[in-house]
Amino acid sequence: RIGAGPASILEAARRHYGERDFSGAVRLFESFLDEASGSDSALGRVPLMEFGIALYHLQRFDEAQRQLQDSLSAEGLEELRPSILFYLASSKLKGGDPEASLETFEALSSEAGDFQNLARLGLCAALIAMSPSANSARIIEISQDIIASAIPQNGNEDRESELASSALYNLAQGYMAAGKIPEAIDALETALGVAPPDMAPSIYLTKISALGNTPGATAALRQITDILEQNLPIARRYGSTTLSFSKFTLGSLAAKAISLGDEDVAQRLILLAQKSLDEPSVGRVAVKILESSQSETEHSALLPLIEAGLSSARDDGLRPVDMLTLSKAAVASSPDAGKSIAFDRYVALVSENISDFSFEFSDGIICIGQFSFEVASGDRGRIEKVISFFDGHRDAFKKSQALIYAFY
Repeated sequence: RIGAGPASILEAARRHYGERDFSGAVRLFESFLDEASGSDSALGRVPLMEFGIALYHLQRFDEAQRQLQDSLSAEGLEELRPSILFYLASSKLKGGDPEASLETFEALSSEAGDFQNLARLGLCAALIAMSPSANSARIIEISQDIIASAIPQNGNEDRESELASSALYNLAQGYMAAGKIPEAIDALETALGVAPPDMAPSIYLTKISALGNTPGATAALRQITDILEQNLPIARRYGSTTLSFSKFTLGSLAAKAISLGDEDVAQRLILLAQKSLDEPSVGRVAVKILESSQSETEHSALLPLIEAGLSSARDDGLRPVDMLTLSKAAVASSPDAGKSIAFDRYVALVSENISDFSFEFSDGIICIGQFSFEVASGDRGRIEKVISFFDGHRDAFKKSQALIYAFY
């Protein structure tokens, strides 16, 4: 607000935070710090915590960690400590460092209180991110403890159903990692019985994967497609679960239908995605979903959708820049058997559309990954092909990736 003093700006920032307008809150907290000469010390424990949590919900995890760490060090109400620690650990986990979150989640998991079960969910998520197979026994044990305590009471049915379905989902992950597929499917079916509508598609997706290439998987895929056609769920904008419905969920279901060979369901899901995302083609749907994902998201689940977008790209009139985006994602996501073919297609598209091509950081990463892959395979001709492509963009690569020296 023009002309407002620091106190008014801070008051407005905290009001926006209370209304869960985290984007507005962050903008005003940053404005307050500008007015206060950029010193975070001008904020006390509570505003620092609110600033950090707002940044967390905007997926600005590194910045969130700094504000939450400062809040932890500031003087203030001791009862805020569990909340600060939970979001600090969650920022580390979602920022791509699950090991750094473990100690805090472990400590909170042993403390009775509002954050105990949420911390247990976070601990399971960290263990799954690190190594589900190595940690399967702990994931199963912790999830079962949460399920036993997640009994709806005192008007908190929605929160408890979210907690229980998330724990059942993690339990299934533990069972699958331990090779106990029937137990995993039972856990997922139980989760579907208690899950809020926006969480069901992600649970169905995991159930379909657990069932493999079987009639049961096709039946489950048709069930969730029928549900989505009746009522496409609204994703919760902010919340503690990572299972809420998203563009990525819808894209992954369409990709799963393609991989299972169910053309009817695949087309129905692609049409849903086109309507939901307001995009004219499967290629643009795939691009939009890739753009909405976090950089560390594993895109292999989308590979069949990406390939479908590339195969119809010319007929659909897809822009060269979009074809290049999809071709890069295909190289990064392809299994070893298809990686060289995907890279050759990417190089060919670059050559055809050189006027639309700008060598970026992601292209450098692809070069490094492909070079390492070809070196491991021992095919000298393939190695020279990667180096030849890289040599054509040497100056740009020098600016974007210091690992150039690994090539020589």
